Amino acid sequence: MKKNRIQELAADIASGNYSKSIDLFGGANLIIQTNQARDDYKNHHERYPQDVLVFSDNAYEYSWLVFQLQEIFRDSENSINKPFYYTNIGEIINEGIDKNWTKEVIMMNVIISCLVD
Repeated sequence: MKKNRIQELAADIASGNYSKSIDLFGGANLIIQTNQARDDYKNHHERYPQDVLVFSDNAYEYSWLVFQLQEIFRDSENSINKPFYYTNIGEIINEGIDKNWTKEVIMMNVIISCLVD
């Protein structure tokens, strides 16, 4: 069932049928923020070196994706609920940003990482 929901989520993203979150995601060692907030986190790693920080103009879309995945895996023993997997999601997003991938490609790579696990 969860695999079907992830596949539906992937189909929505592929067709451009995704949304923006009202809130930005922050928790489980992953913080997603807009580029404008970058200066606010300049010294963040001094206190929280384990956190993965994502800064993007698409922060609300990436947050939406994380919240969707969180809901899919909410009552599951799947590791999406463990901090390592949230940081892995952040690393995938950051890699995509660094490589100038489109937000849809980045989101699909996050989904693929959830299916591989």
